[in-house]
Amino acid sequence: MSKSVINNYAPRCAYDGCGTRVGYHSVEKTLDDEFSVNWKNCCESHRNERKFEVENWKLKAGCVNVDARYGFKCTATILYPEQLDINHIDGNRNNNDATNKEILCKNCHAHVTIEHKHHLNRYVYTTHLPKELFETI
Repeated sequence: MSKSVINNYAPRCAYDGCGTRVGYHSVEKTLDDEFSVNWKNCCESHRNERKFEVENWKLKAGCVNVDARYGFKCTATILYPEQLDINHIDGNRNNNDATNKEILCKNCHAHVTIEHKHHLNRYVYTTHLPKELFETI
């Protein structure tokens, strides 16, 4: 499969007026011989800018489970943004509405993901492209 073929069908950066085509996280061949592409949302320059904003937001918010909303109280000591994850409440990682996101520490996030079975939806929301778009391997 050629990267140039994939990149020709890449979506544009989500930032208004940018227009740069985005990259992809991964490409997988599905059982019906199609390719599933996990696209990035932004071009690299906007991704780096956004990562800094997100890390600051995560540190300010901290783990929302300190009030025991998931049946146990979080007691993690948060020192770095890498200790925190963004949890999509409905389990759909593509639903980036502000009301669907919350910050959890890694332990709470793992517990919530298993308890609410979000891990079973991992590949449900991917974009499937027909195999005709790609060169044969």
